[in-house]
Amino acid sequence: MSNRRRGPVSNRRHLARQQREDIQTRRIIYASLGIIGLVVVLVVYGLIVSRLVEPKQPVASVNGEEILTSEFRARATYERLLLVSQWNSLADLMISFGATDANSAAFFVNQMNQIEFQLDPTTIGRAVLNDLIADRLIRAEAEARGIVVTEEELEKALEEFFSYYGGGPAPTPTLVPTMAPTSTLTPLQMTLTAPTPSPTLTITETATITDTGVLTPTESITDTGVLTETEVLTETEVLTETEEDEPVIEATPEITITATPLPTATPYTFDAYQKQYNDYVSTIANMGVSTEDFRYLVESQLYREKVMEILTAEVQPVQDQVWARHILVATEAEALDVIARLNAGEDF
Repeated sequence: MSNRRRGPVSNRRHLARQQREDIQTRRIIYASLGIIGLVVVLVVYGLIVSRLVEPKQPVASVNGEEILTSEFRARATYERLLLVSQWNSLADLMISFGATDANSAAFFVNQMNQIEFQLDPTTIGRAVLNDLIADRLIRAEAEARGIVVTEEELEKALEEFFSYYGGGPAPTPTLVPTMAPTSTLTPLQMTLTAPTPSPTLTITETATITDTGVLTPTESITDTGVLTETEVLTETEVLTETEEDEPVIEATPEITITATPLPTATPYTFDAYQKQYNDYVSTIANMGVSTEDFRYLVESQLYREKVMEILTAEVQPVQDQVWARHILVATEAEALDVIARLNAGEDF
């Protein structure tokens, strides 16, 4: 019998261990690649949705003009930054002044609680959306009335936002007169509704003079000016009245007074304003608020002020009022009797 080499066994039960390990390794690699590919697809899809799709989704529409999610997010972020800054300022003030005063501390805590309520996501979201809708309506009214905010007005508003007034001091606020109601009552009505007299304040001044019997005149030197150089006082006369009314001159040691230079204010230049402006827009840009969003917000405030000025100028400072009196009776018969007596000319 000849010895012949048998061929490889094809039965699965007799596969070599190396072959089984190779198959398992390939399956693990394929599964891992599939999972990695799925994760990459999900990440890319999320980025596309959050960066490209969602910002362009409208959150409201005003007269056919859409308010996009990107604008809503930027305004909500900026409003939140302002509220957080106010909260931190109140916390610093409370630490400085409210630690030893219970009433002051309660005041600060109340203000901080109000800010925390405004920071609620639902509250701040609703407020921001209402502001954006109001901005659209105001701009539409401004366009209808021919109101325009120029670039010069916007730049001036930005400078005033950072307290820059061309290098000079801040302007003095203009006092606005307050409208007081004018009475339209007749003399008879004024008699029937006479105002309650105000109490009269009486001030009694009593002066008490006490004679001590001792009078010591003293001459002193008071310098209220600003010293620009060193002044040397070599002798000071002190007059002391004795029993014989003879002045005695006493010499004092030499006194040297050296003037201390007063600090001078640092001028607020345009370059300083530019640096403050750039630092501010860089800070809010890191939070998701672009320079265009910030300038749009300031521009919206200017439109609001201009439209409000025109609308309030059209409002007449007159309000209709009705002056009425009545006689209350228990029955209809008594009411008819009163009407008959009034029609007859009897006094009300």
